[in-house]
Amino acid sequence: PPHHDIYSIEDLAQLIYDLKSVAPHARVSVKLVSIVGVGTVACGVAKAGADVVQISGHDGGTGAAPLTSIKHAGAPIELGLVEAHRQLVENGLRDRVTLRVDGGIRTGADVVKLALLGGEEFGFGTAAMISAGCVMARVCHTGGCPVGVATQRPELRERFRGEPRDVVRYLELVADETRRIVTEVLRLDSLTEAIGRVDLLEALPVEAPPLAKTTRVDVEAFVLAPTPPFAAPDRPRPVRPIQSSRPDGDHPDDALLADLLA
Repeated sequence: PPHHDIYSIEDLAQLIYDLKSVAPHARVSVKLVSIVGVGTVACGVAKAGADVVQISGHDGGTGAAPLTSIKHAGAPIELGLVEAHRQLVENGLRDRVTLRVDGGIRTGADVVKLALLGGEEFGFGTAAMISAGCVMARVCHTGGCPVGVATQRPELRERFRGEPRDVVRYLELVADETRRIVTEVLRLDSLTEAIGRVDLLEALPVEAPPLAKTTRVDVEAFVLAPTPPFAAPDRPRPVRPIQSSRPDGDHPDDALLADLLA
C-alpha cells in the first residue's frame, strides 16, 4: 500500500481514504491483535472509516511464525473481543463497523461463545487447513511442506490429496452445531440475536488447580461484566462512503493536480 508505515490513526485514515478512492465499493478491514487497550484502538479505526475491525487472538495460526511470537504475541481472543465491543458500544461507534474475530476457532460452541461476546463474523484458518490435509509441520516459510499444501515444488505438490468438499463438510458441521446451540440451548431464533448477549454466558467452575498466571484474572468482573445493549443488523452493513477531511470548496491540492495534468 502507499502508506505502509502506520504510526498513527491519521496514517491509517489516509490509507483507508486511498483504498476507498481506488475501490469505492470494497470493504476495508483492519486487523488488530487481541491485547490490553485494543478497544481504544478499535474506536480509532472505526473513526478512520474502516468497514471491518478484526480482532485476532493469540491462538491458532499455522505455526510458521517465530517461536517467540507463537508463545508470547497477543492475548486470548475473548479479552480483546469483549473490550473492543464494549468500547465501541459505549462510544456510539458499534453500528459503524462489523466486528470480526479469528484465532483458534474450531467448533460451533466457539462461534456461539464469541457471538455472545460481540463478534459478528468468524474466521477459520487452522481447522480449515487441517480439514484440507495440513499436518501442521510448521515449515510453511521454507517451501518444503511434506503434504504439498504450502509449497510450489512440483514433487511436493503431487502429494496434496485435499478436496474442496472436505472443507465444505467441516464448515457444514460447524454451522449445524452452531444452529443447535442457538435454537435448542439459548432458545433464540438466529445467531444475530445472540450477538453481544453477555448475560447468557456464565463462568465454569475451575476443577483443576489454576495456573499461577491466571489466578489474578477475574473473568466475571471483566469478560462477563454487563455490556450496554446492542442490536445487530439483520443484513450485512453497506460499504461506508469515503471520509474526507477536506473543507467544502476549492482545495490547494486541486490546483497542484491541475498544473501537473496540464
